[in-house]
Amino acid sequence: MAIIPKYTLAQKFENGKKPPEWDFWAWQDSYWHKEEKIPQTAIEDLPATLAKKADLENGMVREDQLPFSVVTSEVIALGAVEIVDNQVKLSVHSSGANKVRVKGQLITRAFPNQWVFTPVSGNGVKVIRGFAVKNQSDFFIAESDELPEMKDPEIPENALQIFRLIISSEGVTVDEGPTSGMKTKSQDNWTTSLVNVETPVALSANGSSSNFIVTKTSFAGSVTLKGIIIDTSDLWDGKEFYIKNEAGVDIIFSLATAETLPPEKALLRFTDLDLILKPDITALFRIFNGNLKPVKYSAGDGGGAKFPEAGADGDILEKDGTTAEGAKWSNRLTTAENALQVLENWKAALTDADEDNIVDTITELIATMQTMPEGTDIFALINSKLDKSAVINSLNSIMTTSALSAYQGKVLKDLIDGLNATVTANATALAGKADKPATDGIWSLQKLGSVFTWVSGVVQNIANTDLTTTANRTFTQGFTYTHATAGKLYYVTGLTDKTADETFRLFRVQNAAGQQAYVPKSSLYTTVEQKSISSTTINHTLAELNAYGTERVDTPNLNGYYLKVGFKWMFFTGTEVV
Repeated sequence: MAIIPKYTLAQKFENGKKPPEWDFWAWQDSYWHKEEKIPQTAIEDLPATLAKKADLENGMVREDQLPFSVVTSEVIALGAVEIVDNQVKLSVHSSGANKVRVKGQLITRAFPNQWVFTPVSGNGVKVIRGFAVKNQSDFFIAESDELPEMKDPEIPENALQIFRLIISSEGVTVDEGPTSGMKTKSQDNWTTSLVNVETPVALSANGSSSNFIVTKTSFAGSVTLKGIIIDTSDLWDGKEFYIKNEAGVDIIFSLATAETLPPEKALLRFTDLDLILKPDITALFRIFNGNLKPVKYSAGDGGGAKFPEAGADGDILEKDGTTAEGAKWSNRLTTAENALQVLENWKAALTDADEDNIVDTITELIATMQTMPEGTDIFALINSKLDKSAVINSLNSIMTTSALSAYQGKVLKDLIDGLNATVTANATALAGKADKPATDGIWSLQKLGSVFTWVSGVVQNIANTDLTTTANRTFTQGFTYTHATAGKLYYVTGLTDKTADETFRLFRVQNAAGQQAYVPKSSLYTTVEQKSISSTTINHTLAELNAYGTERVDTPNLNGYYLKVGFKWMFFTGTEVV
């Protein structure tokens, strides 16, 4: 049956239509059934695409199908490398030629190579690297200086290392492993590294997976390793390295210092600085977060750390000095993972509002858990926390047992600080003030030094130092005196007569005690009204005098008068001078 376009089929099966049986089968025949095999010719461009692919034999592409554009680098066949005197000699492979591929280009050389180098003269180490370069038909070497520790010389970018020699006063170590990430067909991934100094050294990895046999020269002391130098193209988490101790002494691992390396190289640091690799012990390390983490140790004649038996899946090793292996299995990580999963499930059940109010991220919660001691009940801890809705954000609340928000606490503190500032300012302002007298009466404010005190009665300080007696004294007008005796009475006599001076318009009066004073004449000062009283004795009551309604009451028979001073009346005798 002919293939019907999808648009036509869609029209036949629109809502409300009743397609006949042949339309149904036409719809079925327009699609492939799962039980039917789809021919390659029915798939667009598939035959043409497959025609461009190479065939696999035992999982590998045949060499005759590799185009020149394939960018690969590998050592295919290489003869023996040896040192005779101060010469490096590369023999021809038994197949009849040395063959390498550099960036897709095959380089074949049927003749041996020979290079001259500078021998080692002291206790240093020298490294010689043989390499091949694309578009060159010969092989070359790069020679390092003689240094206290092993350091590879630089070779050209995109070059392929075909062998590596480590030369010291102890002899020569030949390393035929390439550094390109490819390996020779016969390579077993083991590299012998000779250490000739006690200072920390870094091993140099060659190949996609390198294993090290560590030896040493005759220097005294342990071997110290600070890391492994690796091509950045070979750097990934999970990559493994074996290190076998054939140095005859302990291998110690130290923290690596800064290392100046070319961009294509990286230094892997050891994470377990307490690890000591005993002689004849092999340790397996794995890259984790860009560092080398110890994974496993194999026992040998020299002893060393081993995995304890009877571990369960998911267990981790914990250091334990009480066991023969120096470690024990622990399910602490599994327990923590299970607890975290419970928390993840709990968090997943929260609504958006809950999530905003309780926890931002599970990472934040984990960070908090890491500070908790072992055995902490996380759920009890969470339930013990104060809910945000229970926090009061008002100073007017009557809920005395609720928590106050930090914002309102700040408001309250500002109010208290303001009151304290006001009290302090008032206290400072009142520091020089004297308290009011406690009782009624005539009081004088007396200053003694910096202290002011209230003194009952009238006190006058007169500037003279000859007044030292404690008896009552009479002073003459026009003189100045000083007294320091409290509670004594002093009078003024001999006032100058001003009664004839019309400028003053005054009376001069004197009481029975001899005290003299001036009072205004009533003809000029109308505020002092006067009335007469015919009396021969001074025995009038306060009520009688107040009844006159004036401020002065004359007593002609007594040659005097009463004068109202404040709420009291005083009697004066004297002669009016007109």
